[in-house]
Amino acid sequence: MVAFGSLRVKRPSTFGRGAKPRSSLAVFTDALSLSSKTSFGSSNASATHDVPASQGPLTPSSSVSSGLDSILNTPPALVHSAKIRAVALDEEVAAFEQLERNMEASRSRKQKRQDEKTRAQSARNMIPSPLNLEAAMRCRVYTEDGRNVDFGSVIRENYGAPTVAIFVRHMWCGLCQEFLRSLRRVDERYYTSVGVEVIVVGCGDPALIRKYKEHAKFDGRMYSDPSGGLQEHLGMTLRTLDPGSDADKGEYQQMSMFKNGFLSAANGLRMLSRNPGSFDRLGGEMVFDCDETTGRILCNYAHRMVNTRSHGSLEALFAAAGVTIDEKPQAKLAEIDAELEGMSCPLYP
Repeated sequence: MVAFGSLRVKRPSTFGRGAKPRSSLAVFTDALSLSSKTSFGSSNASATHDVPASQGPLTPSSSVSSGLDSILNTPPALVHSAKIRAVALDEEVAAFEQLERNMEASRSRKQKRQDEKTRAQSARNMIPSPLNLEAAMRCRVYTEDGRNVDFGSVIRENYGAPTVAIFVRHMWCGLCQEFLRSLRRVDERYYTSVGVEVIVVGCGDPALIRKYKEHAKFDGRMYSDPSGGLQEHLGMTLRTLDPGSDADKGEYQQMSMFKNGFLSAANGLRMLSRNPGSFDRLGGEMVFDCDETTGRILCNYAHRMVNTRSHGSLEALFAAAGVTIDEKPQAKLAEIDAELEGMSCPLYP
């Protein structure tokens, strides 16, 4: 209810969804129109008139001319008070509308993130289209020694046999390093004997590649694309810091999230002077091969991460490359497990 001196005019009391307050002009008109029925000059004029908001502006019961005269003769104090209340109502309306816009924007952002996750789940194992694959092969990546080469030439270096490409997150990520270290449990003779090669692609400063390989205990070729264009063309577009549920994590993860957090922090301290890459960028695994007839590069397998610890299965990855892998002998596995357990300390050298 809005008060204009001794006059009170009802307006909607709640701002429910779809319900908006009446405009200040309508309320102001109601107040002035009712002046033809009210004696504002009286010192004891305290009558309260309830005007339903749904009826719209009221009109004087007298003739139009007498109503206009009454409005023109409204005391200045009442006019001034009505204007103040009208301005306050305008501010209230503006605040309400801004609140609605903010709520709608928040709903839109949440819906957008949910849509992105849904699309990522549905496209998790989708093979890139020929157009996207061709664009990806033209992307430039950096080598360990700083050379700039196109990704297609990297795949063609292993011409005649499949190439397993593992895309990792930022260079500080202890989760991805743990996935690469899990490769050591696999007897490499099963895939090297048939020419299958494993390469790693990161998204940080190429100057960090050498140190990253040392920490991850990876001896193969590694490249980096700081721009992220290669991952984008290959469909790794989801950006998130969500670790996902324990049911969604990869089998390779043995360390707790607490230990991995310390490991990532320790990596950051060692590599503080360089850009590790986007923290919310996700990776994945793919298998590429060259068509011996046309020379075109094909993608035979694709798996994209949907959270920060959802690298895929090594068995499925190497099976797509035509290799059935097996773990190393138990004595060797015990030695590797002991070594990996020692790496769980965030301050390992």
